[in-house]
Amino acid sequence: MIGAMLRLGTLLDRIGLAEWMATPGRMALSLYVAHILLGMGTLEAMGLLDGSLSPETIFGFSLGFCALSMVLTWVWTLLTPRGPLEALMRRVAEIFR
Repeated sequence: MIGAMLRLGTLLDRIGLAEWMATPGRMALSLYVAHILLGMGTLEAMGLLDGSLSPETIFGFSLGFCALSMVLTWVWTLLTPRGPLEALMRRVAEIFR
Protein backbone atom coordinates (compact mmCIF):
# COMPACT_ATOMS: atom_id res chain seq x y z
CA MET A 1 0.00 0.00 0.00
CA ILE A 2 2.83 2.39 0.84
CA GLY A 3 4.46 1.72 -2.53
CA ALA A 4 1.17 2.32 -4.35
CA MET A 5 0.67 5.62 -2.53
CA LEU A 6 4.21 6.70 -3.40
CA ARG A 7 3.56 5.94 -7.07
CA LEU A 8 0.18 7.68 -7.03
CA GLY A 9 1.30 10.65 -4.89
CA THR A 10 1.60 13.23 -7.64
CA LEU A 11 -1.72 12.20 -9.19
CA LEU A 12 -3.48 12.36 -5.82
CA ASP A 13 -1.93 15.77 -5.19
CA ARG A 14 -3.03 17.06 -8.58
CA ILE A 15 -6.65 16.05 -8.04
CA GLY A 16 -6.69 17.34 -4.46
CA LEU A 17 -6.90 14.06 -2.54
CA ALA A 18 -3.37 13.94 -1.12
CA GLU A 19 -4.09 16.25 1.82
CA TRP A 20 -7.36 14.44 2.59
CA MET A 21 -5.47 11.15 2.73
CA ALA A 22 -2.49 12.54 4.68
CA THR A 23 -4.54 14.08 7.48
CA PRO A 24 -5.61 10.74 9.03
CA GLY A 25 -1.97 9.64 8.93
CA ARG A 26 -1.07 12.49 11.24
CA MET A 27 -3.56 11.15 13.77
CA ALA A 28 -2.77 7.46 13.44
CA LEU A 29 -2.56 6.79 17.19
CA SER A 30 -5.89 8.46 17.91
CA LEU A 31 -7.56 6.64 15.02
CA TYR A 32 -6.10 3.31 16.10
CA VAL A 33 -7.49 3.69 19.61
CA ALA A 34 -10.84 4.94 18.22
CA HIS A 35 -11.07 1.95 15.90
CA ILE A 36 -10.50 -0.46 18.79
CA LEU A 37 -12.63 1.24 21.43
CA LEU A 38 -15.40 2.80 19.34
CA GLY A 39 -15.47 0.67 16.21
CA MET A 40 -14.86 -2.78 17.62
CA GLY A 41 -16.63 -1.89 20.85
CA THR A 42 -19.76 -0.90 18.94
CA LEU A 43 -19.70 -4.08 16.88
CA GLU A 44 -19.20 -6.11 20.06
CA ALA A 45 -22.08 -4.35 21.80
CA MET A 46 -24.30 -5.07 18.79
CA GLY A 47 -23.29 -8.74 18.91
CA LEU A 48 -21.76 -8.66 15.44
CA LEU A 49 -18.35 -10.11 16.30
CA ASP A 50 -19.60 -13.68 16.43
CA GLY A 51 -18.36 -14.60 12.96
CA SER A 52 -21.70 -14.00 11.26
CA LEU A 53 -20.59 -11.04 9.11
CA SER A 54 -19.73 -11.68 5.49
CA PRO A 55 -16.39 -10.49 4.08
CA GLU A 56 -18.29 -7.93 1.99
CA THR A 57 -19.97 -6.49 5.08
CA ILE A 58 -16.66 -6.32 6.94
CA PHE A 59 -15.10 -4.56 3.95
CA GLY A 60 -18.02 -2.11 3.92
CA PHE A 61 -17.54 -1.33 7.62
CA SER A 62 -13.82 -0.82 6.95
CA LEU A 63 -14.43 1.57 4.06
CA GLY A 64 -16.99 3.44 6.13
CA PHE A 65 -14.54 3.83 9.01
CA CYS A 66 -11.84 5.08 6.60
CA ALA A 67 -14.20 7.62 5.01
CA LEU A 68 -15.48 8.81 8.37
CA SER A 69 -11.89 9.06 9.64
CA MET A 70 -10.89 11.23 6.71
CA VAL A 71 -13.78 13.64 7.26
CA LEU A 72 -13.48 13.81 11.06
CA THR A 73 -9.70 14.29 11.04
CA TRP A 74 -10.07 17.06 8.46
CA VAL A 75 -12.62 18.80 10.71
CA TRP A 76 -10.39 18.22 13.74
CA THR A 77 -7.41 19.88 12.01
CA LEU A 78 -9.51 23.02 11.59
CA LEU A 79 -9.48 23.24 15.39
CA THR A 80 -5.99 22.00 16.24
CA PRO A 81 -3.07 20.57 14.23
CA ARG A 82 -2.68 17.34 16.24
CA GLY A 83 -4.97 14.53 17.23
CA PRO A 84 -5.96 14.27 20.89
CA LEU A 85 -3.62 11.38 21.75
CA GLU A 86 -0.81 12.84 19.65
CA ALA A 87 -1.11 16.12 21.57
CA LEU A 88 -1.12 14.22 24.87
CA MET A 89 2.00 12.27 23.85
CA ARG A 90 3.73 15.52 22.90
CA ARG A 91 2.91 17.08 26.29
CA VAL A 92 4.14 14.01 28.16
CA ALA A 93 7.36 13.99 26.11
CA GLU A 94 7.95 17.66 26.90
CA ILE A 95 7.54 16.98 30.62
CA PHE A 96 10.21 14.26 30.55
CA ARG A 97 12.59 16.15 28.31
